[in-house]
Amino acid sequence: MVDGKEQENLPKELQATTVEGYYGQKKVITHPKVEGFSLEKGQPRKSKIKFEADPGNQEEEKIIVRYVEDSVVNPGDDSDDESSETENPGGGAGDGGGSTTGSNDNSGSDNGNDVNAGDNSNNTGNNAGNNTGNSNANNTTTSVSPFKVYGKKKLYRYSHATFTNNRRVQTHAKKVKAHAPVFTVVGKTTSKTGAARYVLNDGTHITAKADYVGKLYWASDYRKLYVTHPKGINTYKSTTLNQKVKSLKQGTAVTVKAVAKKGQMTRYRLADGTYITGNKQYVSPTKPKTVKQVKAKTRVRVYQDVNLNKVVKTYQPGKVIKVNGWNHSRGDVHHVSGVKRYKVAGGYITANSKYVKVVK
Repeated sequence: MVDGKEQENLPKELQATTVEGYYGQKKVITHPKVEGFSLEKGQPRKSKIKFEADPGNQEEEKIIVRYVEDSVVNPGDDSDDESSETENPGGGAGDGGGSTTGSNDNSGSDNGNDVNAGDNSNNTGNNAGNNTGNSNANNTTTSVSPFKVYGKKKLYRYSHATFTNNRRVQTHAKKVKAHAPVFTVVGKTTSKTGAARYVLNDGTHITAKADYVGKLYWASDYRKLYVTHPKGINTYKSTTLNQKVKSLKQGTAVTVKAVAKKGQMTRYRLADGTYITGNKQYVSPTKPKTVKQVKAKTRVRVYQDVNLNKVVKTYQPGKVIKVNGWNHSRGDVHHVSGVKRYKVAGGYITANSKYVKVVK
């Protein structure tokens, strides 16, 4: 679907439409069948939506449904898709299939909010065996010691190193680092035109462009780090991150004395001799902008979870609310970017400046 004047040349079914509803209402939208067009591979026939804006307020969320013209992309087409190969190697908007969850980079385990030092990131593309030997019939694939990268922008996973629409396996939206997709790279190869690709441990491919993916671990010898993950991190007795010492909350600053490597992973030794992860999803050398208090501009509801599923409390306009942290919605939904929320006593509130004003 497209907006503006370009819609005039498209069938009516492909033109942008608006669906309205009341607070708390859930709807299932069935995407139409259109003569001469097919849903993009991996695009579900139906989309589920829930209206979450407070009564009297409006909140807009776009659902982008991708169709391909039957005469444009044919199954088995070996040519590179120009938009993917040159201008947009990572891919674009659209829905994909389900993601898979990978393993931790250490053997320790914790309960509740103690997230294994921040190293149990969601690892996409971690299903079956290693297909690096035959993943690209046209070019040589070089096996590498496995390492992890995360997505910086919207990107696709493909079944082949030469990207075409019909080879798309899954779409990954741009997300904040805490919820960004994580991939395990086991090989390097190129497309038919020479574009660099990473081969993942399930045999799928992603672009290797630095604008789209980056190494998951910090490597520099930083002297100060900040905890950025909503669940915080743990400190440990050694680089194996097995013996927990204590928990550190989101926003905490720590002084670093040394950097250590454990395989492809980075650990940082703190002033007290304990170790923390160097995973970019959990710590950052850049001080985050922290909000301590907001003032309600309108009636503001507190919800049970970050996806605003259940109202537990309501604040009236003018109320000053203490903020304990931040997070983003839809963290586990691979094709949705998510919306920022503030963590408060009892749950979460909107971070939308239309409804709340930062006062501290």
